[in-house]
Formats: sequence, C-alpha cells, structure tokens
Amino acid sequence: MLVAGVGVGVDAVLNGSTMRAGVSIGEVDVSGMTRDEAIDAVDAHYQERIASGTVVVFSDEETAASVDLDAQLAQADAIAEQISFEEAQKSKKLWRVDASTLGASLPTERLADEAFAVGRGLSGVYDRIGAALGGKTVPVELAFDETLLENLAHDVDQAIGVVRVDFDVSIDDGVASVVEGHDGNMVDRDAFSENLSACLLAADPADASFVAVAEYAPVRVDFAGAQKTCDVINAALRSGASFTHDGSTVSVDGKELGGWIATEVRKLGDGHILAPVIDDEAATPALVSSVNAHERGSEVVVSISVSDDVVTVEPQGEVTVPELGVALDVLDENLFGGYRSSGSADAAIVSDPIGIATQQISGPIDFDAALSYGIVSEISSYTTQFVGSSATKNRTHNIHLVSDLINNSVADANGGLWSFNDVAGNCNEDAGFLPAGAITGDEYVEEAGGGICQVATTVFNAVYDAGYAVPSRTNHSLYVASYPAGRDAAVSYPDLDFVWRNDTASDVLLRATYTDSSITVTLYGVDPGFIVSSETGDWVEGEKHATKTIVDDTLTPGTSYTKTAGTDGMEITVVRTVKSKDGSVIRKDAFASTYSPVTEVIIKGPDAEDAGADGKDAAAA
Repeated sequence: MLVAGVGVGVDAVLNGSTMRAGVSIGEVDVSGMTRDEAIDAVDAHYQERIASGTVVVFSDEETAASVDLDAQLAQADAIAEQISFEEAQKSKKLWRVDASTLGASLPTERLADEAFAVGRGLSGVYDRIGAALGGKTVPVELAFDETLLENLAHDVDQAIGVVRVDFDVSIDDGVASVVEGHDGNMVDRDAFSENLSACLLAADPADASFVAVAEYAPVRVDFAGAQKTCDVINAALRSGASFTHDGSTVSVDGKELGGWIATEVRKLGDGHILAPVIDDEAATPALVSSVNAHERGSEVVVSISVSDDVVTVEPQGEVTVPELGVALDVLDENLFGGYRSSGSADAAIVSDPIGIATQQISGPIDFDAALSYGIVSEISSYTTQFVGSSATKNRTHNIHLVSDLINNSVADANGGLWSFNDVAGNCNEDAGFLPAGAITGDEYVEEAGGGICQVATTVFNAVYDAGYAVPSRTNHSLYVASYPAGRDAAVSYPDLDFVWRNDTASDVLLRATYTDSSITVTLYGVDPGFIVSSETGDWVEGEKHATKTIVDDTLTPGTSYTKTAGTDGMEITVVRTVKSKDGSVIRKDAFASTYSPVTEVIIKGPDAEDAGADGKDAAAA
C-alpha cells in the first residue's frame, strides 16, 4: 500500500496536468498533452474538414447507386417553387447538407475533459495501464443545433416514411374531444445524428453519404391516453375559473377558458402523457379585456406608431393591467398540476378564486411591454414555406428584402387601408431585387422581384384568418400548389395590388419574419375576436396544359429533367364567413380564382444514339 501510494503521488506530480500515455481523441493522439494543447490539436485536425465537408443523405439504396446528383438537384430546384412544399418534400430523393445548415460544432472542450479524465479516479490505475498497453480513444461526435437537425429529419420522414401523429385533444365551444393520431415510420434521431457526424468528420469525401432508414415509430399518446386528458380538461371547463382584484370578481366560463388551454407531449415515468397547460399568451390579453370591460365598461382601444423601427403603443385613457404571472401559474397548477405529475384523471381540480394585483397604465409604452401586459396580443399568424438552396438564393433574397420592407407596417383603425404596393414600393432592380422565378404568361420565368408574391400571399392568409375585409386581391395566372386552394395573392407594381382594410377601433401592426425556408406574417393589436369559417368549393376543370421539350447539349446524352411542372387550367371559389363574438355575421366574402394552364417544360440532353463517338466530349463540354 505504501509503494502504491508513493507511485500514485509521483504520477500525480509528473502527469497531473497532461493526458495519459496512449489516449487519443478520435484520430488525434493526445498523449502527454495539456488540456489546451489537446483542444488546439483536435481543432487543427478536424475543423477545416468539417467546414469544407458536405453530406449527401439518400432516400434509398437504388438512388444512392444510380443517381446523377447534378440532374436530380437541378430538377428539384427547378420545380420546387411550382409544386406544393409538401409535394416537394415527398418527392425528394436526396438531401445535400453541410455543417452550417445543421449548426454543427466540434465540442473540443468536452472531448478534452473526457480524455483528461482517463486514468484518473477510482479506476485510474487500471485505465492507465489499459491505455498504455492497448490505447484509449475518446470517440468524436459533432453537436448539432437541435431545431435544424429535427427539421432535416422531419423532411426525410416526409419523403421515405410517415410522420407519427400522437392522439391529441381539440376544444370547441367549451367542450374537449379527442383528435385521432396514427403510428409512423421515422428515422431514428440518434442514429441519424451519428451518421451525419461521421460523414462530416470523414477524411475521404467518398465516405460522406449514407442511406436514411425509416423505422416503426408508434404513437407516444394513444386514444386512451388522449381520452384521459380530454376528461381532465372537460372537468376543468365545467368548473371554470375566477379571479379577484380590488374587491371585484372576474369569472371565466368554460367557453373562454377553453381558448387558454394547450397540450404537449411529456415524459412521465417510462411512458408519455398528453399534458394540458394554461397558455399564458392566450390567457393574458383575454383577462386584460375582461378586467377593463368590468372596470371601464368598455374594451381597450390602442393606437400604434412606428419610428425608425421602434414600435410604440398608446392606449386610450388608463388601462387596468392585472399582474398575471403568478395567478396563471396558480390556475395551471390547480387545474392540471396533479394530473401532470401522477397521470391520474382523479386528481383534484381546485377552482377557488385566485387573487390578482392590478396597476394602471397610461400614455405611450413600448410594444414589447404592451405585449407582455396583454394590452395588445397576436391576432393571427400565417407561415408559408419554400425550398432554400443555392439555386433559389435570389428568390430567398427577394423574400427577405420585401419582408423587411413591410415589417412593422400599420393598418390604421376605423377603415384604414393597407396596400402591399404602397408599403413595399416597386420591387425592381433599382430597389435591390434580383432575378428569380416568377409567373409570366403560361410559364415560370426569371424576373426581378421573383418571390414577392409568396410574401403577399402570406399576408393575405394572415388577414383572411383574422377576418379583416379584403377590398382588392387577385389570384396568380397560374395555380401555385404551395398555398391553400384559392387563397393566393399576386402583386405587380403598380397595377396589381393586394389591399386589406382594418375596420376595428384599434390600429393593427403587421410583422414579417423569416428563415431560409419560411416566411411568417403576424398581426398584432387588440384582438376583435372575429369567428372565421371557410368553405372551399370543388375544382372546375379548365384548359389542358401543353408540353414542350428543350435540348441542352451540355447534359449527359439520354438524360432529362422537368424544369416546369405542367398543370391544367382550373377554377375554384372559397367563401369566408366572418362573425362577431356574439355570433352575428359581419361579412361573407367569395374569393373566386381562375388559373391558366401551365406548359410543361422538359430539358433533355442529346439522344444517346445521336451522340456517337462525340458523346463523351459533348457531355464534358
């Protein structure tokens, strides 16, 4: 024991700050290095490889064995803007990604800590001997941005499998009911991450691909589990809720309370539970409205102003603002805390009145503060998606640019008109817009500003769902499958415009946000509480589409791809009914759309039999 103790002491002096002999981090031997030296060595070995590497994920073995990558990607990029985003995802055969698109990073500090720990601790002597004799390797695996990784995995699921949908609960008119779900076939997220990591770390680019595999993915919440949650929610809706402030009581019935309840899948023990929760963002503005209706006898009215992208909200008169953070937490715990922790539908629901403090707010306030107080809230929001790739970068640029132009625009109260052309201006080259896919005649062509109609369409659908009046809207000449049937909006300065009207007592703020594959338009203000329903008519057949073929001598002989997906002409009418909170009809709008046929355009290489001996040279050229 004395000899061993002396040995350990000597070892600690000699190797206390360095890695043990035989220890490697991936392909890097870090024996005798300090922690900082190991970090530098691993970074030097891997970082350039990761930064310059790309990964190709194939949908199946056949595609991996025979695909012409360039032709496949060219077709996917060419028609991605012409078919629905969902169709584009389902038709994919491969995905090419890199470290930046996955938010990949090398966790060198953690790896160095793991390597330094080898040979230390209770089993240190044995680990040290094992490392010296046979070596000890700390495996290298990249860390990914969880959202970006999930987005890619979800895309792959849509193409090669079936996305699992857990059973859920919907609440309508104060009554909860079960929403059907189904099992799926999905890529295993851990294995998918490991494959991507291995490919980006590979020294040979030939090893930077793999075939994705979809595995059986049963629902985490089945009908019985959703029904238990449904029963708990219905019990809460029957009990309602009440709040007290300054000697007054505000009661919330089941119909209103139902709008505050959301669900989410959570782990519970070895399984999962569909957990009901109180959505603070939904509850806060509703309670502010109720409190002020009780205090003042009228709802809140606000004006909104914007200066240098700083948004200011000014309520009319004083507004009573309840401090709801603690109160809503108490309500959430009273109604659903017992069920979430035990999974028992017999958990008691406590509906005693909950006390809330209030304060008086007046004068101009910052938008974020007004949002947090519940003075203004989200009225509606709509998102459309698009394919973001190197081939569509101009279109993405245009979408981002016009979104910035319309962001933080205001529709004035009491009949104020919001015009896309007035707000965005002329989206031409002088304004910084680039040539991209646009609709002209019966084909998709390159035109400055291509893509701005997707933003106009996103605004239209946000306005449509909110229930505001639409004095001017025109459909595209060609049907765009990425949008809901009959719910697109075409714009072209100065003649073709999209206009909506704010016929409520408060101003409405429009915000446009985006990613590299989506655009979201959100309307903020005092929610008028319009009840919107929609009826989509049947498609009426129109003129059949034509087909034309263009020969491209630079393509490999015998190959071809579809540049423009052909679509027959068609007509459709969508009827929107807007009702007030009390159920009376405010307006009923019929949006009729007539679409021309789209000419199918096929790009092909020279015929194989005509290429002859010059085929290889022609292809190479």
